[in-house]
Amino acid sequence: MKYILILLLLFCSPVFAQEENNHYEALLNSENESDKKQLKKELYQLLDSEEEENWITAFQYFHKLDDRKVADSINVAMVEKFPLGIMARNQDLRKIMGEKDAQSKEALFQTFMETFPPENFKDGSMIYDYGLNSLATTLASAKNSDKAIKYARMVEHPMMSSNTFVQVADILMTNGQRELATELYVETIEKTKDYVDKADPNNEEFAYVKMGLAGFMDKYAGILLEDGNAEKALTYLEKAHEISDEKGKVNLNGRYAKVLTALGREKEAFEKLAESYSHGLATEEMKEDMKALYFTYHENGDYAAYIENLGKQLKSKLQVELAEIMMDEPAPQFSLKDLDGNTVSLASLKGKVVIIDFWATWCGPCIKSFPSMKKAVNRFAENPDVAFLFVHTWETDKDPINSVKQFVSDNDYPFHVLMDLKNEDGKNEVVSAFGISGIPTKIILDKEGNIRFKVSGFSGGEDAAVEEIAMMIDLIG
Repeated sequence: MKYILILLLLFCSPVFAQEENNHYEALLNSENESDKKQLKKELYQLLDSEEEENWITAFQYFHKLDDRKVADSINVAMVEKFPLGIMARNQDLRKIMGEKDAQSKEALFQTFMETFPPENFKDGSMIYDYGLNSLATTLASAKNSDKAIKYARMVEHPMMSSNTFVQVADILMTNGQRELATELYVETIEKTKDYVDKADPNNEEFAYVKMGLAGFMDKYAGILLEDGNAEKALTYLEKAHEISDEKGKVNLNGRYAKVLTALGREKEAFEKLAESYSHGLATEEMKEDMKALYFTYHENGDYAAYIENLGKQLKSKLQVELAEIMMDEPAPQFSLKDLDGNTVSLASLKGKVVIIDFWATWCGPCIKSFPSMKKAVNRFAENPDVAFLFVHTWETDKDPINSVKQFVSDNDYPFHVLMDLKNEDGKNEVVSAFGISGIPTKIILDKEGNIRFKVSGFSGGEDAAVEEIAMMIDLIG
């Protein structure tokens, strides 16, 4: 549930005077230890206030100082002191989002709205939208489509509203309610398109909403194709293509190729698939389709040579991109226990290129990246000069070691997992030492123990991810 904490920190923050923030930030970022002491002194003084805003400021800056024990104690005291305040509200929201039973979740949400009416707060509707999203999707899973749609319609934020509708529609589709799900997809597209047409392109959310609209159109095009309406599917894909950036266009190619093939436009379909392959974003199904289409137009062609050339294009592209983000700074040293209780030190791996992948079992993008990381581990399994470490951090389970063991075993991952568990102050020391603020994050060290690459997130594309790892190893090996 780490992502919930991040969202609550983001959306529970009142607007403070700019001068005050600048003052605290200056103390926080100072290299002078006396400034850090001064910051803590001033934060403790804020706790004499009767204003929750000041308590939240103290809470947030103790988090930034990595003093989780103090931050957590402030949080507990704040909920008690301000039982109808922001942090009490956020705590109740976490309970709602953690509830699995639809009926119980709805009852909790109704009490929540009565206890913490939105008009009592200045931080907007987004925090309530997360609760509505959770409730709507839980009700949809419980096959209560009427209530699911009712609560989905209550979501106010444009992108969250669209995402909630699509999530509900996806669940309804899985439950066999195809007609109703299709209606929701269409409604979502029209509503999102209306927002995009009227929104300010300079708005920071505009690009994300537009990207979401392209994804919704792609999804609906798939439904139209299944229904045998390839022509109409193509019109939606063309619109999606028109509003997408370069990578977004490539991500549409899988569906685009199927629609073009259904319309008898195999050569264009092949070109779309080849484009995806050259970007490392082709799925196994797309590769099979591309191979079949290749021999339609190259009866005696050398497919292996053709694929090799596309692979070179990908490597050339990655080499340029990676050269721009290459760095060189000493890595913090650490020792952690693995899942078998053995202590592993970074110092013991000096002389090897080390790939450190910071992750957690609750992290969706981390899990999505693991098939490609499995390929990368297997690719270098026989190379004694390369080592992979998968550092699990920011644990939320009561028994994280056994939870991680089960996860790795269930998925047959050949990963050497180290556990960056919270210390007595509630701090995950290693992830903090590397200055990581989000996961997945991959740190690549050269043989001297210096950080040469730091890559965060996972945007999909197994081939691209594997080649990126391989290229980084080659560049510093």
